[in-house]
Amino acid sequence: MSLARRPESDENLGAHACERARSPVTTCLTKTGMQGCVRSQGFSAGVVYVVPDDALKATKINCRRDERRTQDFRGRRRMQPQPFYCKVLGLSLSLALSLALSLALLLLPVFTVSAETHRFTPKVGYPTFAKREPVLRLKPGDVVETHTLWGEWYERDGGAWPGEVGPFYIEGATPNDTLVVKILKLRPNRDVAVSVHTPNFSALANDKYTPVLNDPIPAKRFIWKLDRARNLGILELPNSRMKRIEVELKPMLGRVAVAPPGEQSWGGLWPGEFGGNMDASDVCEGATVYLPIFHEGALFYFGDGHALQGDGEVCGSGLETTMDVTFQFELIKNKKINWPRIENDQYIMATGSVRPLMDAFRIAQIELIHWLVEDYGFEKWEAFQVVSQVGLTRIANAVDPNYTVVAKFPKKYLPNQ
Repeated sequence: MSLARRPESDENLGAHACERARSPVTTCLTKTGMQGCVRSQGFSAGVVYVVPDDALKATKINCRRDERRTQDFRGRRRMQPQPFYCKVLGLSLSLALSLALSLALLLLPVFTVSAETHRFTPKVGYPTFAKREPVLRLKPGDVVETHTLWGEWYERDGGAWPGEVGPFYIEGATPNDTLVVKILKLRPNRDVAVSVHTPNFSALANDKYTPVLNDPIPAKRFIWKLDRARNLGILELPNSRMKRIEVELKPMLGRVAVAPPGEQSWGGLWPGEFGGNMDASDVCEGATVYLPIFHEGALFYFGDGHALQGDGEVCGSGLETTMDVTFQFELIKNKKINWPRIENDQYIMATGSVRPLMDAFRIAQIELIHWLVEDYGFEKWEAFQVVSQVGLTRIANAVDPNYTVVAKFPKKYLPNQ
């Protein structure tokens, strides 16, 4: 909870407003005999102050017609008429603050939804993304502290992959909604990472889809040391001129998903409209992932931590290791999307996962243009033009059964919200 305030002039430091400006949006509300202001940013709301009708007169709080921002796809606001704009007038700074905070604390339970923090230790990993009984039930707003799974794959050649964690059931999630997954924290929890070369599996290998006469790439296993204190990955290069390399780490999750439509069951190696093994390095700490929902509860899965991975995952393997991860889950009600989307401080991003690569490229670009039209007020062909000039494209993976492309639009070119 916080109080949005602004001195109206140097002479009247006691005048404060619930502003709809650059700071987190605040709006006024009328509800069963109450008038006041609530503060909202993204998907977290808190009361700034709420004032009963009789208190309005006593405290000289005036309300006038103004505009309100209604929620768009990302929880931001658009302008629409709203009957009240509340202002604390003629009060000293300390008195205004005291009144606002006291009333807010008194009435806070009426307007906030309690969120819980769950510490979840996964005991089983699943090899497929599918509809199945959930391992954890959550409410929108809940935070989960958990980790990815370790298994034989990390310890020896030919070891079994440990599978993905999930599914998590989010109460109230329906196929008419969008699942919002905020990655609050993502850190390696071991001092080593494994990267492998596998014959017939990489962006440069001959495989059943693109057979060639060259000899297969030799199988090889690389063990990287992780200096977590310095956020570095270290690899010995005994056959190269430089005998050692240190690189900066950028932890990511290769796999985030919901259960796919109907009774479909997709192997963990596949990405698709449900998310899955996209291997997009933008799915990292501080990012928000938006996923379509195909079943009640969404049924969220995650796994495949990479301490680092280059675009395309060219050799078919990142710096594979296990991660401690903290998620927060939200819902955007009555908003449907077709493919996963990602957002961070700099970009909004749309994904496409299919073969051939050109079709994945088209899907990602079209989904990005749809996002600009639906939620940011762009005309379709003008969005097409602007994306063509300022958009960026990442080939997230070019090795999996479906390729993944991420189309990115710089947020600095979005209209003010």
